[in-house]
Amino acid sequence: MGCLIAGHHHAVQGEQNAKYLFTKFQFKRLAKTQDSPKQIDWQVSPSDTVAVEFKQPTDFQRDVLDPDMRLEFEQFVAQSGGALVDFEVTKIMGVEAVRQVCKFWHPAPKDMRKVYLGTLAFPFAEFCYIVRVQCIETGTTGLQEAAVSLIVSQGKPAPPASEPIVVKSMEELFDRMKKAPVTRVLSDDEEYDAQFPDHPLTKARRYLKHLAETLVIDPALQKAEPYRIRTATKPDNLVGKIPGSFR
Repeated sequence: MGCLIAGHHHAVQGEQNAKYLFTKFQFKRLAKTQDSPKQIDWQVSPSDTVAVEFKQPTDFQRDVLDPDMRLEFEQFVAQSGGALVDFEVTKIMGVEAVRQVCKFWHPAPKDMRKVYLGTLAFPFAEFCYIVRVQCIETGTTGLQEAAVSLIVSQGKPAPPASEPIVVKSMEELFDRMKKAPVTRVLSDDEEYDAQFPDHPLTKARRYLKHLAETLVIDPALQKAEPYRIRTATKPDNLVGKIPGSFR
């Protein structure tokens, strides 16, 4: 049993169902930080939050049958200052879903941590449900990136030294670093998750996997019309090619 997404105008059917879902994470405490008809947020830990959001109408420029849907998400994330790490079109309990993970700089000016956002979006013809997890870096930042870089560079010649950049203050250093674009790097690959179980990217993926495996969707919602953008060059029979990864 997991979270019950129910009805066209209700974000979550009852607090008890949501709490029951999160007991499967073996959380000791859950603090609800927002509770409105269109969004419910929970504080899982000081650095991790989970939310369920109801949006109307669905505002995607492409649907799941469009092979360029990933491009839409990449462009949107990049315009927001982030980088798309994972993207997948799948099905959960027979319902079409879009799974993505992206990363951003922390919005505070002098905060060098990164924020990882994972979402499961369920786009329907007239509305959309989004289950979102947010995991923020804690402790010393950059350790995972440095460790993976060291692993893959073993046995390889060192790259030529680049011209050092001179900065006059810590404020200038922070400013330079925060202005650098966020990009997907080698250490973001899922193969390194097992070596860094407490990294926020690993946690975001782990939360999404558990949510996808335990989420319970109301039978009435399973029959709702999926989101489609009709074009003459996109046959509807492509829907059978969407992988059914979760039930």
